[in-house]
Amino acid sequence: MPGFYADQNFLNTKYSMDIAIEAHFTNLILQDESTRMVYASNDYALRRRAKGQDYNNLNLPFMNYRIDDYAFGATPWWNNRLFSRGLYLPELGQSIRMSPVSLNYEATFWAHRDEETLYAFSELRFDADSKTTLTANIDISGIEVPFPGQLSYTNLDFTPKYNEQDWLERNKIHTITLDFAVITWIMKTNLDITIPTKAILSFQATHGLEDTTSYEETINLIIDHFAEDVDYE
Repeated sequence: MPGFYADQNFLNTKYSMDIAIEAHFTNLILQDESTRMVYASNDYALRRRAKGQDYNNLNLPFMNYRIDDYAFGATPWWNNRLFSRGLYLPELGQSIRMSPVSLNYEATFWAHRDEETLYAFSELRFDADSKTTLTANIDISGIEVPFPGQLSYTNLDFTPKYNEQDWLERNKIHTITLDFAVITWIMKTNLDITIPTKAILSFQATHGLEDTTSYEETINLIIDHFAEDVDYE
């Protein structure tokens, strides 16, 4: 069903940042296997990963993440000129108004083996101290425009306790909480903001989609992926 709003600029900007987030974490702790990333809440992650089947189908390790808050308190990034007059892009012949936002995510890493959890936690610990800046890209009227996201961890907890703790222990499943936030920009323009073709093709390749999947089908799959409406093999 189509959304209520025809303007998809904010969602396409967020989807582009989500793609950059997935690329970062798959490289950091999942050996570049994008199919081990699940866009789902912590409570729904196991069911989503099992795709409605038996939990023996989990294929650990994997990581889930899902946005759970938009915060507009990123005041160090706020700039009156960018907000009121915008950033002028000569390629477009106009300015893009910008305002900072913090995208806050809940996330968990799931593994069977102690050494996998220890390795992932050490990588996450170093990443937390690295002041990582992500770079996402959007397409504005045929011009690819990069924009940054400053990553920080809001809760990094080794083997946290869950409601299903007994079940997790019986099945030798170990977890890491890695809630995080990304400070980035929302943009105001009368032009269409879309996901760049390069990012779409990369998503197609890394998520196991067939080469015969059309461009439009892949865009719809990206939207469904972040709306938790599709699973991948």
